[in-house]
Amino acid sequence: MKINLCLLHLRLTSARKSVFGLVALALLVLTTISAQRANANTITTFSVAGTAQNGSILSGTITIDTTVGVATSAAITSSGPFSFTVSGLIQGRTDVTTFNLDITDGVSDASLYLPVASLVGYGGGRLCSQSNGAGCADVSVLVNAPHSFSTLLNGSLTAVPEPGTPALLTVAFLTFVLPAALSRRIACSPCSLADDQERLA
Repeated sequence: MKINLCLLHLRLTSARKSVFGLVALALLVLTTISAQRANANTITTFSVAGTAQNGSILSGTITIDTTVGVATSAAITSSGPFSFTVSGLIQGRTDVTTFNLDITDGVSDASLYLPVASLVGYGGGRLCSQSNGAGCADVSVLVNAPHSFSTLLNGSLTAVPEPGTPALLTVAFLTFVLPAALSRRIACSPCSLADDQERLA
Protein backbone atom coordinates (compact mmCIF):
# COMPACT_ATOMS: atom_id res chain seq x y z
CA MET A 1 0.00 0.00 0.00
CA LYS A 2 1.44 3.36 -1.04
CA ILE A 3 1.22 6.12 1.57
CA ASN A 4 1.62 9.81 0.74
CA LEU A 5 3.44 10.68 3.96
CA CYS A 6 4.10 14.26 2.88
CA LEU A 7 0.41 14.97 2.41
CA LEU A 8 -0.43 13.26 5.71
CA HIS A 9 2.28 15.21 7.52
CA LEU A 10 1.09 18.54 6.13
CA ARG A 11 -2.52 17.81 7.01
CA LEU A 12 -1.64 16.84 10.60
CA THR A 13 0.56 19.93 10.99
CA SER A 14 -2.21 22.18 9.67
CA ALA A 15 -4.77 20.54 11.98
CA ARG A 16 -2.50 21.05 15.01
CA LYS A 17 -1.98 24.69 14.09
CA SER A 18 -5.73 25.21 13.70
CA VAL A 19 -6.47 23.68 17.12
CA PHE A 20 -3.73 25.69 18.84
CA GLY A 21 -4.95 28.84 17.10
CA LEU A 22 -8.53 28.28 18.25
CA VAL A 23 -7.46 27.59 21.83
CA ALA A 24 -5.21 30.67 21.87
CA LEU A 25 -7.98 32.87 20.50
CA ALA A 26 -10.50 31.53 23.04
CA LEU A 27 -8.06 32.19 25.90
CA LEU A 28 -7.35 35.69 24.60
CA VAL A 29 -11.06 36.55 24.41
CA LEU A 30 -11.71 35.10 27.88
CA THR A 31 -8.77 37.00 29.38
CA THR A 32 -9.88 40.28 27.77
CA ILE A 33 -13.47 39.90 28.97
CA SER A 34 -12.37 38.98 32.51
CA ALA A 35 -9.97 41.93 32.70
CA GLN A 36 -12.60 44.38 31.48
CA ARG A 37 -15.14 43.11 33.98
CA ALA A 38 -12.64 43.19 36.82
CA ASN A 39 -11.69 46.82 36.14
CA ALA A 40 -15.14 48.17 35.28
CA ASN A 41 -18.03 49.26 37.45
CA THR A 42 -21.07 47.03 37.51
CA ILE A 43 -23.68 48.62 35.26
CA THR A 44 -27.07 46.92 35.43
CA THR A 45 -30.21 47.61 33.43
CA PHE A 46 -33.50 47.03 35.24
CA SER A 47 -36.89 46.60 33.62
CA VAL A 48 -39.63 48.60 35.33
CA ALA A 49 -43.17 47.28 35.73
CA GLY A 50 -46.12 48.55 37.72
CA THR A 51 -49.81 49.38 37.86
CA ALA A 52 -51.21 52.64 39.19
CA GLN A 53 -54.40 53.04 41.17
CA ASN A 54 -56.17 54.62 38.17
CA GLY A 55 -55.23 51.68 35.90
CA SER A 56 -52.22 53.26 34.19
CA ILE A 57 -49.50 50.74 33.29
CA LEU A 58 -45.87 51.57 34.01
CA SER A 59 -43.03 50.15 31.89
CA GLY A 60 -39.51 50.99 30.78
CA THR A 61 -35.92 50.66 31.95
CA ILE A 62 -33.55 52.21 34.48
CA THR A 63 -29.77 51.74 34.27
CA ILE A 64 -27.86 51.82 37.55
CA ASP A 65 -24.15 51.81 38.33
CA THR A 66 -24.41 49.55 41.37
CA THR A 67 -20.72 49.97 42.20
CA VAL A 68 -21.10 53.65 43.13
CA GLY A 69 -24.89 53.55 43.68
CA VAL A 70 -26.00 56.02 40.98
CA ALA A 71 -28.73 55.69 38.36
CA THR A 72 -27.23 56.72 35.03
CA SER A 73 -30.25 56.73 32.69
CA ALA A 74 -33.96 56.02 32.56
CA ALA A 75 -36.79 55.76 30.05
CA ILE A 76 -40.21 55.30 31.61
CA THR A 77 -43.57 55.06 29.85
CA SER A 78 -47.04 55.29 31.37
CA SER A 79 -49.92 54.03 29.23
CA GLY A 80 -53.65 54.12 29.91
CA PRO A 81 -55.41 56.98 31.66
CA PHE A 82 -52.00 58.62 32.14
CA SER A 83 -50.07 58.53 28.87
CA PHE A 84 -46.53 59.91 28.81
CA THR A 85 -42.87 59.02 28.38
CA VAL A 86 -40.19 60.58 30.57
CA SER A 87 -36.41 60.25 30.78
CA GLY A 88 -35.07 63.12 32.91
CA LEU A 89 -33.55 61.73 36.09
CA ILE A 90 -33.41 63.15 39.62
CA GLN A 91 -32.33 60.89 42.45
CA GLY A 92 -31.58 60.88 46.13
CA ARG A 93 -32.24 59.25 49.45
CA THR A 94 -35.54 60.23 51.06
CA ASP A 95 -34.52 58.97 54.50
CA VAL A 96 -32.50 56.12 55.98
CA THR A 97 -34.83 53.47 54.53
CA THR A 98 -35.99 54.80 51.15
CA PHE A 99 -34.31 55.85 47.90
CA ASN A 100 -36.18 58.01 45.37
CA LEU A 101 -35.80 57.91 41.58
CA ASP A 102 -37.74 60.76 40.02
CA ILE A 103 -38.07 60.38 36.25
CA THR A 104 -39.59 63.51 34.76
CA ASP A 105 -39.87 65.85 31.78
CA GLY A 106 -40.74 68.82 33.97
CA VAL A 107 -44.48 68.26 33.68
CA SER A 108 -45.24 64.55 33.85
CA ASP A 109 -43.44 62.46 36.43
CA ALA A 110 -42.83 58.90 37.60
CA SER A 111 -41.66 59.24 41.18
CA LEU A 112 -40.42 55.80 42.20
CA TYR A 113 -39.52 54.92 45.76
CA LEU A 114 -37.33 51.92 46.55
CA PRO A 115 -37.17 50.37 50.03
CA VAL A 116 -33.37 50.68 50.19
CA ALA A 117 -31.07 53.29 51.68
CA SER A 118 -28.55 53.08 48.82
CA LEU A 119 -28.22 51.74 45.27
CA VAL A 120 -24.76 50.30 45.96
CA GLY A 121 -25.05 46.58 45.28
CA TYR A 122 -28.71 46.95 44.32
CA GLY A 123 -30.10 43.85 42.63
CA GLY A 124 -33.72 44.80 42.02
CA GLY A 125 -36.93 44.26 43.94
CA ARG A 126 -40.28 45.78 44.74
CA LEU A 127 -41.24 49.42 44.47
CA CYS A 128 -42.86 51.14 47.43
CA SER A 129 -46.57 50.95 46.60
CA GLN A 130 -50.07 50.86 48.06
CA SER A 131 -49.99 47.06 48.28
CA ASN A 132 -46.46 46.83 49.65
CA GLY A 133 -45.28 49.87 51.56
CA ALA A 134 -43.40 48.12 54.37
CA GLY A 135 -40.15 49.90 55.20
CA CYS A 136 -40.99 52.82 52.91
CA ALA A 137 -41.03 56.51 53.77
CA ASP A 138 -43.34 57.24 50.82
CA VAL A 139 -45.32 55.53 48.04
CA SER A 140 -44.44 55.64 44.33
CA VAL A 141 -46.69 57.93 42.30
CA LEU A 142 -47.39 58.91 38.69
CA VAL A 143 -48.02 62.57 37.94
CA ASN A 144 -49.71 63.57 34.67
CA ALA A 145 -49.54 67.37 34.34
CA PRO A 146 -49.31 69.50 37.47
CA HIS A 147 -52.51 68.47 39.24
CA SER A 148 -53.30 64.87 38.24
CA PHE A 149 -51.64 62.02 40.09
CA SER A 150 -52.15 58.37 40.93
CA THR A 151 -50.27 56.26 43.45
CA LEU A 152 -48.77 52.92 42.44
CA LEU A 153 -50.72 49.82 43.46
CA ASN A 154 -47.75 47.55 42.81
CA GLY A 155 -44.46 47.61 40.98
CA SER A 156 -40.96 46.22 40.69
CA LEU A 157 -37.50 46.62 39.20
CA THR A 158 -36.05 43.45 37.68
CA ALA A 159 -32.45 43.09 36.53
CA VAL A 160 -32.11 42.30 32.83
CA PRO A 161 -29.68 39.37 32.49
CA GLU A 162 -26.43 40.12 30.69
CA PRO A 163 -24.72 37.51 28.52
CA GLY A 164 -22.18 35.56 30.58
CA THR A 165 -18.62 34.72 29.60
CA PRO A 166 -19.53 31.34 28.03
CA ALA A 167 -22.17 33.02 25.87
CA LEU A 168 -19.74 35.74 24.78
CA LEU A 169 -17.11 33.13 23.91
CA THR A 170 -19.67 31.19 21.87
CA VAL A 171 -20.63 34.34 19.97
CA ALA A 172 -16.96 35.19 19.36
CA PHE A 173 -16.28 31.65 18.14
CA LEU A 174 -19.28 31.61 15.79
CA THR A 175 -18.54 35.10 14.51
CA PHE A 176 -14.78 34.99 13.95
CA VAL A 177 -13.18 31.60 14.43
CA LEU A 178 -15.58 29.17 12.77
CA PRO A 179 -15.92 31.06 9.46
CA ALA A 180 -12.13 31.44 9.27
CA ALA A 181 -11.61 27.75 9.96
CA LEU A 182 -14.20 26.69 7.39
CA SER A 183 -12.85 28.97 4.67
CA ARG A 184 -9.26 27.91 5.18
CA ARG A 185 -7.80 25.71 2.48
CA ILE A 186 -4.90 23.42 3.20
CA ALA A 187 -2.16 24.00 0.66
CA CYS A 188 0.00 20.99 0.18
CA SER A 189 3.17 21.06 -1.91
CA PRO A 190 3.49 18.16 -4.33
CA CYS A 191 5.30 15.18 -2.91
CA SER A 192 6.59 12.32 -4.95
CA LEU A 193 6.34 8.67 -4.09
CA ALA A 194 10.15 8.65 -4.00
CA ASP A 195 10.04 11.18 -1.15
CA ASP A 196 7.65 8.93 0.77
CA GLN A 197 9.76 5.83 0.17
CA GLU A 198 12.86 7.72 1.25
CA ARG A 199 11.16 8.66 4.54
CA LEU A 200 10.11 5.04 5.08
CA ALA A 201 13.65 3.74 4.44
